[in-house]
Amino acid sequence: MGKPLQRVYAGGMDILPALAQGRLTLALIDSGLGHSWLMTPLAILARKGPVRVIDGGNHFDAYRLARALRWQGIDPVPVLEGVAISRAFTCHQVSCSLAQEFSPAAPLIVLDLLATFQDENVPLHERQRLFQTCLLRLKSFAQGAPVLVTARTGQADFSEALSRAADRVLHRDPPALPQPIPLW
Repeated sequence: MGKPLQRVYAGGMDILPALAQGRLTLALIDSGLGHSWLMTPLAILARKGPVRVIDGGNHFDAYRLARALRWQGIDPVPVLEGVAISRAFTCHQVSCSLAQEFSPAAPLIVLDLLATFQDENVPLHERQRLFQTCLLRLKSFAQGAPVLVTARTGQADFSEALSRAADRVLHRDPPALPQPIPLW
């Protein structure tokens, strides 16, 4: 039996309670939706201390994070200095990023993890081995700090294993389109 899906709505603010120490949280994101919804919760986490971000889909926008901090009335410069960003374009780079030392109590956010495992130039058995290594490292990090992993709903490879490994699975719905007003 799978984990129950919890829906996350406007602004992503309700993702903060899900980020608890000792938990690996997976946020499934509809394919057409970006990661801008995550900037406000990330700004709140970064205000509390160091945060590590591994960007697997080249989605992280530091300018949006700075705007979210300014919106909260915070000078973004000192806060942004505590955000360590690694961009990973391959599954090997994600694995290496997860192997690096970092503050054990700092939250870890991995954006679009599965995008890096879609590379057909890497043999499937190698991608599977690296993916299992990454899952073990993510679970290990989650014992000392909150870990959030995002993945696109359309990425079939490895998504079931990632969902099973997660302690909590959230689904980020796209914003509802306004209903047309009847003219007569």
